[in-house]
Formats: sequence, C-alpha cells, structure tokens
Amino acid sequence: MLKQKIQGLLKAQRRTVKELAKHIEMSDTAIRNIYARDSCELATLRKMADFFDVPVTDLLEEADLRIQIENMERSLNPGQNESEIIKQLTNIINEQRKRIDELTDKLLEAKINII
Repeated sequence: MLKQKIQGLLKAQRRTVKELAKHIEMSDTAIRNIYARDSCELATLRKMADFFDVPVTDLLEEADLRIQIENMERSLNPGQNESEIIKQLTNIINEQRKRIDELTDKLLEAKINII
C-alpha cells in the first residue's frame, strides 16, 4: 500500500507531507489524492523515491520480502540450508530492484525526449 509506505517513510525520516509535496511539486491535496487512489504516475513515484532516498521498489512493496521468503522456504524445504537459500533469493530480489529502477529511469528519459 503506497499510502502506508509514504506515511512510514515520512515518520521514520521525521519529514512532513508539506516537504514531500514541495519536493515533488504538488499540493498537499494532490498527496491526499495519491493516498485515496493508492497510486500515482511513474514520474511522481520516482520523485518520491528521490525525496526519501530509497529505490522506487521500496515504495511498491507491500511487505518485507525477506520475511516472506524465509517463512515460505521453511514451510517448503524444512531442514535444508535455509540461510543460504534465503541469501540467494534476497540477492535475486535486490538485482530485480536495481533493474526496475534502471527501467523506470529509462522510461522517464524516453518520455522526456519524446515531449
């Protein structure tokens, strides 16, 4: 949920909605609309990620994937070398996060070049 992610980051970083709104060049009302829709445009999402200094994927995830993977792995393969499998899966997820960030950057650049 985007709303919870934004609110959590604001609280953790001791920042305000007004600061976020100013950074992404929107009004407080626009932020409330994002909360209500629980979505926004890619360019806005990128600006928010820059504001919080986090990858775009951090704003998209609903839960801590590492915990989910650990729980899933324990239920599917009890007794196997769980920590090594979790590390491998975590590395895969981190690589995918980087790729998503790179793709969003390219999409935004392409959109700017078209306009």
